Amino acid sequence: MRNKIVNIDNNNYKIILHKLFIYKYYKKKFYFNYSDDFKYKDQFDSIKNALNIKNKEKRLSYIYDEVCDYLDNYFIDNNLCKFKNNKCYSDRCKKIDKINGCCSNNKNILCKYFDKNHCKIKCSGCKFYVCLALRKTHGSIKMNTIFITKLLSYRQKLIIRYSIFTPKEEIVKKMLNFI
Repeated sequence: MRNKIVNIDNNNYKIILHKLFIYKYYKKKFYFNYSDDFKYKDQFDSIKNALNIKNKEKRLSYIYDEVCDYLDNYFIDNNLCKFKNNKCYSDRCKKIDKINGCCSNNKNILCKYFDKNHCKIKCSGCKFYVCLALRKTHGSIKMNTIFITKLLSYRQKLIIRYSIFTPKEEIVKKMLNFI
């Protein structure tokens, strides 16, 4: 197996992103060389790791985990929901008794996967969801900001974004149907 070495810097990374969909079909081992000031090294390291996984199910599972981790970090690092006493900013503004934000409905009935202030599953669709209050202040989360999703087909992106209250295994199984 031959190697594919890709040189990446702040000027050419968008070109590389457009080539990713083709790169995923290569049987080569990928290596990325970054310029010293490259600002997306972490995201491209994840892409390189995914490209080097040749088993399709394992690759999709890895991509899924990376997307979920990215979204978790995005919400936590930016403190978007502004939770206080298990109530998000939106629910505090509405002055309703609902707790745990989007993991419960307006009647305060929790999602079946929510247990002890924590979700038992890793659900990308739930993580992509942005309530109206957050959409007004921060906008919705764009799939293109998560570079590793460039390795997914259009249908796989729809599945990963809109499958809510669904365990990872089911979502990856659905995505396998659209390779």
